[in-house]
Amino acid sequence: MASLDLTTDLSVSSNAVLEVSVEASENTGNSSNNDIAPPDSAGLSKSARKRLFRAEMRKSTKKQKRKDLKERKRSRKEALNYALGLQLPPGQDSSQNEVKQTSLPRTITEDELTDIRRRRKEAKHESDRKYLEQSANSFAIVIDCNWEEHHNDRALASLSQQIYFSYGLNRRNPQPAALYLTGVGPLLRKQLEKQGLLSWMGLITESRDYIQMPQFQKQPIQAPVVDFSVVGVTKDELNESYQVALEKNHKQLVYLSSDADETLDELDPNCAYVIGGIVDRNRLKGITHKKAMSQQLRTVKLPIRDHLELSSTHVLTVNHCLELLLERRVLGDWPSALNKVIPPRKIGSQGVQIGAEAEEHDDEAMAAEGDGHEDEPSEDLSVAEEDEEEDGEKEE
Repeated sequence: MASLDLTTDLSVSSNAVLEVSVEASENTGNSSNNDIAPPDSAGLSKSARKRLFRAEMRKSTKKQKRKDLKERKRSRKEALNYALGLQLPPGQDSSQNEVKQTSLPRTITEDELTDIRRRRKEAKHESDRKYLEQSANSFAIVIDCNWEEHHNDRALASLSQQIYFSYGLNRRNPQPAALYLTGVGPLLRKQLEKQGLLSWMGLITESRDYIQMPQFQKQPIQAPVVDFSVVGVTKDELNESYQVALEKNHKQLVYLSSDADETLDELDPNCAYVIGGIVDRNRLKGITHKKAMSQQLRTVKLPIRDHLELSSTHVLTVNHCLELLLERRVLGDWPSALNKVIPPRKIGSQGVQIGAEAEEHDDEAMAAEGDGHEDEPSEDLSVAEEDEEEDGEKEE
């Protein structure tokens, strides 16, 4: 029987290992901004000082990020060896088990290799099916991209990068949401295809606006939540089953806007939360709220000021807004989600504030700001280009 060296197989199929996702800490660099020594910024403009400060932040967290990446690679290698039967489950001490580990490298037969590939394929298929089924039975997140006329090429590239991050966050989350892109124009679609849009699974991309989609409505959903199943033998069959489930699962549209009077408390599985996909740097203040009002949609704001004292702008990226919703569901409360998601440079020295203490700090901040401050950045839920540098590291 012919045999192959295991190392060859590892290089060929390293991307397909049983979909064992070992998550290391994604909060790299969650140290306080106060730990970073302020750069020598004498005589520099405000923008230049900001750039220097961000450079210092990246430099201070670079080593930790590399360490975390190595740990993730090591964990995945352990998972691969376990899948091949070459070692115990990751983290298990061999002294507590009678199974004898086989040292690498060794050769495996053609039949063993075929069986390994078959089991990997089955595990990948089941992982995809589970991801789609969980998404179909969750709340929905709609990224409203119907603003192409307001963006230049650089802004569209920035927005597509934020959407790329958002898809990855949702794909890796243990409780993913149904994710939609609506109002996608030809220029943005071209940028997204460069990011790999055509291979993204479980993402509904539409050129029409969300208001034109039959599964979305303005009124609250009175019907009880129904569990939908996603089935299929092939990837195409899974996608088709997923889309059928979404079309049957009607949801109320709720637009996230800092200008809203209502604060979002609990996440409703019968709702589709809309995030404005705008790169504006406060150039288009209030435009998403005006659109929601003209469409007679319910609007809510994230409880950022209720729990968090920010040291700088309240502008959040698309991926930060999406991650806040996902982490709120996973962690169960807003303070924990905010503390995990908001970039460290935005958090004041007091960090997350809870309850009456938060209200006291908020009142003091409002008194200090005064009324009608024209330069005060809004708590806009659209993209800010300055944040994408912090989230831009990709794993190999």
